Amino acid sequence: MNDDNTAGFTFIETLFSVTLILLLCAAAAGAFVSSAKGNESAFTTLRETYTLLDCDRKLRERIEPTVLPYWQNSIPAAYLICDSIIDDSHIPGVEILNAVPLIKNRAAHGISVTYRILPASKQYTCNALFASAGDAVDR
Repeated sequence: MNDDNTAGFTFIETLFSVTLILLLCAAAAGAFVSSAKGNESAFTTLRETYTLLDCDRKLRERIEPTVLPYWQNSIPAAYLICDSIIDDSHIPGVEILNAVPLIKNRAAHGISVTYRILPASKQYTCNALFASAGDAVDR
């Protein structure tokens, strides 16, 4: 402010104020852009997690109700189930890579399915036991 009785700001004071406001706006814009990039990766992770849980649920719904009689050789039947999982699984956004029986004491007790969520390359595994797995199997 001037020392005389005239009201108003000097040109330098106005430039200084405008410069401060521009610096604050630039900082806020940088924080906003950084936040938007973080949200995009968070949404990608959320979508991948949802697909992972959905795939696990669908695989378990398909494998766990299976009952294989204890007096029959369960390994060939388990391999047939593995083949059908690889051939017939239509889970959106998921590629089934491999399915193998979980064998213990010369009997199949479940199936281990390896899959990946598209377009990522990270592999996940779902191990599901049959309903007829018995009490001798560690769950």
